Amino acid sequence: MRSYMKLVHRLGRLLKAKQLPYWLYDQEEGHLNPYMLTRVVAAPSVQMTYVREKITDFRPTLFYFAVDGSETDDIYEFIYDFALAMERAGAVATEIQGVKDYKERIRGKVFDRSQMAKTVFDLKRLERIKFKRKIVISTVDYEIKLPISKFNALFHLNGIDDTENLLNSLYDYFDKD
Repeated sequence: MRSYMKLVHRLGRLLKAKQLPYWLYDQEEGHLNPYMLTRVVAAPSVQMTYVREKITDFRPTLFYFAVDGSETDDIYEFIYDFALAMERAGAVATEIQGVKDYKERIRGKVFDRSQMAKTVFDLKRLERIKFKRKIVISTVDYEIKLPISKFNALFHLNGIDDTENLLNSLYDYFDKD
């Protein structure tokens, strides 16, 4: 297993946990608390408590990798591993610039890097994608004019040695949310 995969899975678990609903206990109204029901029946003087399900407001997230085809094989391995792990976590969708189906890589097909180099970052297309939160991870040198907001963020990957910093930054970004 590659050294960064532990951090990738940690980020995937965090994103998955942020999507799951949770229960609020000791509420004035809601569903009967099944743990307290036997106490209420045995001793009617015990006050009835309720539980209520809290749905999280976590936004569906898209990770978009802005690449130009000149990256090393190690960077591509990281991108593919990251994309697959995030989608397996069920928390997000991923897209790689210039690649229609990155899962082909898993089936043994090779990507055409010249096609990746021809594809230009398209902000209008990214805005049309229906995900509320868009995270762009860039390996390119040119400036990406992404309007940064609470739900948009831009991160840079400067080489395979930078993956740990990138993953920790992403974890901190989602953990504070």
